[in-house]
Order: sequence, then structure tokens, then C-alpha cells
Amino acid sequence: MTLLIAITVITLWLAGFSGRDVLWAVYWPGVFLLQFAVITFPWQAVPARLVMQMFVAGMSLVPVTIFLAQIVLYRLITVTPIKEWLISPAVLGYHDLMTSVVAPITEETLKVAPVIILLFWYRNIIWRHILGPIDVALLACASGTGFAFTENLLRITNNSVSSLGPDRIIPVASPHLGPFYPFPNMVASGHYDTPTVWFGHPEITAALGLALGISLFVRRKFRLWWLIPGVTLLWAIWDHFIFNYLGPTTTQAWTRILPPIDLWGRLLPYCFLAALLPALYITSRVQRWYAGWDDEARFPGALAVIGRLPSDFRLLLPRIAALLRFYRWRCAVAYGFYHTNLSAPEEAIRQVPWLWDMRGKMLVSKPKTLSRAS
Repeated sequence: MTLLIAITVITLWLAGFSGRDVLWAVYWPGVFLLQFAVITFPWQAVPARLVMQMFVAGMSLVPVTIFLAQIVLYRLITVTPIKEWLISPAVLGYHDLMTSVVAPITEETLKVAPVIILLFWYRNIIWRHILGPIDVALLACASGTGFAFTENLLRITNNSVSSLGPDRIIPVASPHLGPFYPFPNMVASGHYDTPTVWFGHPEITAALGLALGISLFVRRKFRLWWLIPGVTLLWAIWDHFIFNYLGPTTTQAWTRILPPIDLWGRLLPYCFLAALLPALYITSRVQRWYAGWDDEARFPGALAVIGRLPSDFRLLLPRIAALLRFYRWRCAVAYGFYHTNLSAPEEAIRQVPWLWDMRGKMLVSKPKTLSRAS
């Protein structure tokens, strides 16, 4: 990952991007990622390093993959009868199929691809034993943030910077509490006197990740678990489509019937907020279940890890950091034992040894500097 970051920095420098360009491109997507990471911190098991890796993947690999996928999908559409159906006056008319059809499908599907690959490639180690719904959403958010960063850099090359950076002039469509916007990338485009809302790349990818995380958690009890991320993905594609397509010149009958059902894109953001509640409940329940039978995983165990609070302020911050690491490890270990408890006996036997090793790291996560200070 370090090599990939170095290559990216060199590439941006050679391409002539200034430090301000890079900051403006990542500013608002980064704000949402930071907000989401801070708010959900008590329920996270995912390490910051993995979040950074997802950001780098979304910034580098995802845009290239989407570009190639768009070329392939556009050519497939243009050589099949579906093109004639799409450009018929009752459907889309003579509209840019790349913008209205191809881009929503490829972008919404592939932005979350790094997380899906991670979950299923390392399914026996990462998902079943470490990650919960909040973690999957955070990783997906990082991937979407990386993609938004690269897309914003392309906007800068076209001198389109009015929607970027803290000095943006484009109005934000997100609900807000004073100056705080839960979805700072959420924008609107007016049509039929009703603005169509676009959730934003980091936000909508976080919603996809949350749906995927919840569905994988309930998959043992809900046979149709795949419907949760599947419907959310189709919903994301639809919202992206109507934002790109609808405008003052669209007169098809369906444009006056279907978008209002979705509140012109406003429904998904509130459903995302509502879905956070069961995700937080799942994580809290798993942690309580684990702490209920492992005494050392309770608060006294945390105090044993960091030791007696020192009077020297210089030693206080490292001890607080050790406490936060303890709780992150505890969340990971809790998920591990929870899923092992649901596994077949022969599979559980293989998993328990390294889970106990992870538990040992949780209990001895005190840094060397703290050990010497004690």
C-alpha cells in the first residue's frame, strides 16, 4: 500500500496538481468519512490501516475498472436491441446512454467491489471473525471516498471546482443541524420545480456496505439475505440514474410517476440513518454477549491492560490510546467467538486457537513505552 500511495503522489505531482487541488478534491468526501468513522468508533473492530487500504483501492483501482467496464457495457448496449428500446420516445429518447444508463450501473456496482472481494476472499478470517455491519459500512465508505477523490480531480482538470472544497458555491441538499451536515456531498438538481437529490459517492457506498454487512450477519437465519444488498444496489443505481437523466426536457409519463415514489432521491438517505440503529444494536448485543462470559473482557479487564492512571500527563495519552485499542480488539474478538459459536464443530475447532491468540493480544495490547513506564 505504501508503494501505491507513493506512486499516486508522484503521479499527481507530474500531472500538475497543486496541494490545494488535492485538498479541495478530497475535502467533502473526506469530511463524511471522518464523521462516519468518529460517530461509529465505539462499535468498530476494523483497523485504521484497512480503512486506508480501501481508500487507496477506491482512488486507484476502482476508477480504472469502472472506465473499462463502461466501455464494455456501452458497446454491449449499442450492438443489441436494447439500445432501440432505450432510445424510444416513451423510455429515454435520444439521450446520452453513457451518462444516464452506463455510468450509474458501473459506478454503483464497482465502488463497493473492493469490500466484496475482501469479505469473500478472506471470508474465513476477516468477515466471520472480525468485522460487523458498521465495519463493512466504514470500509465501503472509504472506497467510495477514494473514488469521489479521483472523480473530483478530473473535475479540476475541467476547471469545474465550484462544488469542491470549503468554498463551494453549489447548494447542499443534506438535512442539517446548524452548520453540521450529516451528508455533506448530497446535492440537488432542479426539475419540474422539485429538486432531484443525489446522495453522494461516499454516502451511497456506505449505505451499500451497511446493507451488505447486515445481510451477512443475518444470513444464517434469513435465507433471502442477499435481497438486502441486492435491493439497495438497485436503489442506488436508480437514484443515480434519475439524478443524471431527469431535467426540464424529460416528458415521459414514467418520469412523473416513479421518481415521486422515491421522493426524488430523498428516501434512501433516511433509510440509511434508520438502518444504522439495527447495525449498532447488533454490535452492542455481540459485545454484551461476549463480555457476559469473559470477565477479562469487561471494564476491569481494560483497566488491567492500561494499569493505574499516571499523574504525569505525558503518559496519560498513550494509556488512553491503549484503552481504545483494547476495546477495538474486544469488538473483533467478540465477533470472532460469536460466529465460531454458530459454526459447525469441526470448523469451530480450527478457529478457536487463533481466536484465543487474538484474545491474548487484546489483553496485552499495552505499548512498550507503557510497560517501561509502569
